[in-house]
Order: sequence, then structure tokens, then C-alpha cells
Amino acid sequence: MSPIGKRGEFNFVLLFAIVAGTIILILAIYGAVKTGSSLTTGNEAELAKTLEIITDPLQAGFAEASTSRIVFKKDTRISNYCDNYGGFGKNIISVQTKSTIGEEWTNNPLEYSINNKYLFSDSAAGKTFYVFSTSFSAGFKVADLIFLTSEKYCFVFPPEEIANQISGLGVPNIGLRLESGNNTCDEDAKSVCFDTSGCDITVIPKCKETRCNSEYDLGIVSNGDGTQTEYSGGLMIGAIISDKETYDCNVKRLTYRASKIVNVLSQKIDLMGMRGCDSLLKSDLTSFSAMLQNASSKNLETIYYTSNDLVKKEQREGCGLW
Repeated sequence: MSPIGKRGEFNFVLLFAIVAGTIILILAIYGAVKTGSSLTTGNEAELAKTLEIITDPLQAGFAEASTSRIVFKKDTRISNYCDNYGGFGKNIISVQTKSTIGEEWTNNPLEYSINNKYLFSDSAAGKTFYVFSTSFSAGFKVADLIFLTSEKYCFVFPPEEIANQISGLGVPNIGLRLESGNNTCDEDAKSVCFDTSGCDITVIPKCKETRCNSEYDLGIVSNGDGTQTEYSGGLMIGAIISDKETYDCNVKRLTYRASKIVNVLSQKIDLMGMRGCDSLLKSDLTSFSAMLQNASSKNLETIYYTSNDLVKKEQREGCGLW
């Protein structure tokens, strides 16, 4: 074979080795990325389940509020979807961790359903999330509301009762700017105004009657994009941090749950009557249950006033119903 033929043969072998080596290297990297992705997906499923377990102690129980903190090792994004199918419905959470290999965030994170909680959250990502809770009442306790957020908020000149509530929660990422001059807000926090303009979010009070403990017992939360969300009581914070779709879905779940509790109270009246302790609230409870059955956030004002009237009637009776 001529020298030229040998040289050509050598070049072909070298070229083949380079191509084969490149393919093997690509496959090795692809395998590493896929393996890492699988491990990440598994870890995210564990994190989602862990989140559900961690929020268990956050059920306020007999306390008015409770607070905790969750810290992740990597930047994490928690998505919260709400489904009110069947009435009681559920929250569906998924956890995505930021990766330095392949896609920045997992494309198909595993989801975990939470059937017995009412979770309101924002869409911010981070390593530290704050979890706190308050209760929702319709004359009687309906359920605990759980709030999950990594976003920073600044309540600008809030009324005294709201300032006291936030101070009592002790959530580090919600600061207060008070008329007294005290300011615990971070500069990059979302601003929340109360019945004034100039903030990212505005809370507008609606409770003007003497039946209200505070004018902020009822109101509207207006976001910068023009979205307006009606709230009642502890739902104010949910309206501030949650997207409207998830908020409205959770409210429907809450009112449905309240209707079922009312049905139980109505049956309790029958038992009380058998023991010689009559109640005149039977027809009121039947009407209230029908109102709650398919209620939405737009019905919160009516629910608030009706429940207040029921509480006053119940207090005038000799036998305690709740």
C-alpha cells in the first residue's frame, strides 16, 4: 500500500475514533442529566409530601393564629392549584427545585394532593418560605386558613386591629410602616395600602354597619393589574397573597364545608329537642345551609351579616348550639 493510502487509512480511523468518542460523551452527559432529573423529580415528590406534613402543626386549633418557617437547600418554586370538584375539593401542590444541569426548572414536577387544608400562596420562588395560619368563621369555626409565601410585603399605615394581628403573627416577611414612625419593611417589599392609593396592593374596607367589629371585617383587595377580590375576616391575607383563581376556588370549598357543618348543627337541634332543650333556629339554619351550598367570594358579605345575626339569636337561647 502506498504511503498516501496509509495516510488516508490513518485519518479515517482517527476520524471514526473522534466521532465515536463524541457520541459516547454526549450519551454519558445525557444519561447524567436524565439521572439527575429523575433524582430531582423524586426529591421534589418528597418535598411536596414533606410540605404537607410540615403544615399539619400549622392548623391553628384553638389558637387564633400560628406561624412557622420552611427552609430549602436550593432555590425552590412551589405551585399551588385548587380543585373544588365534589364540594370539599383539594389543593394540589408541586415543588420544583432549581437545577444547574439541563432545564432550569423541572418540566413535569410531581403533584401531591392535600384534601383537608385550605392553602393560599403566592408564586414567588426562593429558599425560605413562611407559613402561617388564621381561622375562618361563619358564626362558628369553619376551618383553618394556611398561607404560604416567600414574597416580602409591607403593610403601609394599617388600622390598629390589622397591625396588631400582623405583629401577633410575627411573620418576618410582612413588615409594618406605622404612622408612629416605626418601620419594619424591607425596601424591595410589595406595598399594601389601606383605603389609600399609591401601593402595589390596596385594601378597601366595606363593613360600615354597627354589626361590624371593624370596617375591615369585609372589604375588597385591589391588585395593580386591576383585579379586585372580595374578602371576609381572615381571608384578607389570602386575597393579598394568592392569585384570584386559587382564592375563589378555596372560598367555594370553605363555604361548602360550612354548609355541611350547618347541616350537622341542624341535626343537633333535633337531638337537643329530644332532651327537652328546644331551639328556634331550625328554619334559619336550613336557609343558611342553602345559601352556603353554592356560594362564592361574591356572597361573603351576605354570609358575614347572616352569620352575625345567627350568633345573636343563638346567644339569646338557653341551650348552646355551638
